[in-house]
Amino acid sequence: MNEVDRKSLNRYLVAVALIGVAIIAQLFTRIFIEHAIFVLLYPAVFLVAWLAGFGPALLAISIAATFVGFEFLKPTAISDFVRILIFIGASVFVSWVVARGKRVEIATRSAIREGEERLKRAQEIAHLGSWELDLKTNHLTWSDEVYRIFGLKPQEFAATYEAFLEAVHPEDRASVDGVYSGSLREGRDSYEIEHRVVRKSTGEVRFVHEKCYHIRDAAGRVGRSQGMVHDITERKQAEERFHTLADNISQLAWMARPDGWIFWYNKRWFEYTGTTLEEMQGWGWQKVHHPQHVKRVVEKISHSFKTGEPWEDTFPIRRRDGTYSWFLSSAIPIRDDAGNVTRWFGTNTDIEKQKEAEENLAKAIQARDEMISVLSHDLKTPLAAIDLNADLLLRKLPSSVQNDSVVKKTVAAIKQSTHRTRALISDLLDISRIESGRLALQPRECDVKSVVREALGDLRLISEARGIRLHERLSCPNESIVCDINRISQVFSNLVGNAIKFVPEKNGVIEVGCSSLGDEVTFYVKDNGPGVDQNALPHIFDRFWQARQAHRAGAGLGLAIAHGIVSAHYGRTWVESNPGKGATFYFVLPTASSAAARRLLESAKIVA
Repeated sequence: MNEVDRKSLNRYLVAVALIGVAIIAQLFTRIFIEHAIFVLLYPAVFLVAWLAGFGPALLAISIAATFVGFEFLKPTAISDFVRILIFIGASVFVSWVVARGKRVEIATRSAIREGEERLKRAQEIAHLGSWELDLKTNHLTWSDEVYRIFGLKPQEFAATYEAFLEAVHPEDRASVDGVYSGSLREGRDSYEIEHRVVRKSTGEVRFVHEKCYHIRDAAGRVGRSQGMVHDITERKQAEERFHTLADNISQLAWMARPDGWIFWYNKRWFEYTGTTLEEMQGWGWQKVHHPQHVKRVVEKISHSFKTGEPWEDTFPIRRRDGTYSWFLSSAIPIRDDAGNVTRWFGTNTDIEKQKEAEENLAKAIQARDEMISVLSHDLKTPLAAIDLNADLLLRKLPSSVQNDSVVKKTVAAIKQSTHRTRALISDLLDISRIESGRLALQPRECDVKSVVREALGDLRLISEARGIRLHERLSCPNESIVCDINRISQVFSNLVGNAIKFVPEKNGVIEVGCSSLGDEVTFYVKDNGPGVDQNALPHIFDRFWQARQAHRAGAGLGLAIAHGIVSAHYGRTWVESNPGKGATFYFVLPTASSAAARRLLESAKIVA
């Protein structure tokens, strides 16, 4: 027999025992209460229903009815049967009511116990306890979790307000008493405070957050105080670690409430500005912002606080000596699991040296551009004169001298040097315009075939003179693009010219082609030269970079200029290569129907 069956059997045995006792008692007292034969049976049945339940009560009713019928009434008249039926009916009904009431009471008590247990577990998990203070009796009631937080046992605690204050850290005791007494004195209904407590047994210090509500009677007088105690030691320790870290970073740092009210700054902020938290909290930081920028900064950061968008801005902040330095400032929202902003964390990074470096760089670039412009102007005229005088010199010499091979080579060398110098000056001007964003373009719509044919015209003569085969493979000859055809011809000239330098003479092969995909046309220049080392690929489009072959040395500007021209067309460039298997240079231009082409045309109109 299992436990359930044993308990059920015991309930029925209880019913038999109780009704048996009642029947025996009824037999002994029938001389005195002969006409009240049910006087002891009713209570017995109801007691069975309360103690054992409705089923055992039915058994007791059956036994009692049988006993009455055979021992007392021995019914011969209708009235006797009616009395028995009334006993049975009344007993069944009242027993059902009693048994149901018992079940409800048991369920209620069980629910209360479960609720108390859940509350206890919840408080233990959350490190959250509750308390109540009766102001009339000065009796303080703590939940189990409050005892755990304070490190006390019920028998160790006097359960009074004064005993509670004794457990508070000595340095916080006055403030805790002051805020509680002050709330009563000032008629406030609640208060909150964070303070420390000292565990008596170990001396351990714990941080707690307390919140109290005062309960008033009908006359409006405070009779009881109820509150909660939350153990926030772990949070405080984490905050302390964070503050230690934040105080030792180079940036100024701060935290704000969701509405933008700043409540904390790191040590670096106060060291830099020479201010205090009282001065800076809330929106007090405006005092150390430059008056010419503060309105703009407030408008922009207020927008972020309202929308929850990350914020970034640059502006000068006044240091403690009254001078200003530029800072790059940013803030990000910290959200809870539901996505709500709980606070903001912001930093201010000193970029004064960077700003100075940028300004110095801008001045240096401007000085360089001016120098290159002056040099190009001052050099082009004498170079043209040298080139012209070389031709005149050759024509003025006697015929016998003109045909001299040494003279011819010398004059040719002079002219080649002047041409190379003019090309270098032109490249320097182009790279200067590209880096300063002043490269002027004259874009128009044209078809791919005409662009490639015009670009390769002179290059064919050069490649043929060296025995290099130059092929075209145009997969989209009729596709329309928007470009400055002269500048794109310069790109082809630089890429193909670069390939001519590196492919072997007599059996070198260069292929120029294109393909279209979506709103882009991809052009390529492929060669069978030695290829590009993998370590060099990231630098291939850097200015003044060049392969380390002395006999093929140049200024190292051609590929950089090609990259800059393509970028100015809202395109991109890249190279693919395997050493020993040649290299393929790619660049992409927008089709005439693309948004990039429309932007290119619009920007050209603005420049014009």
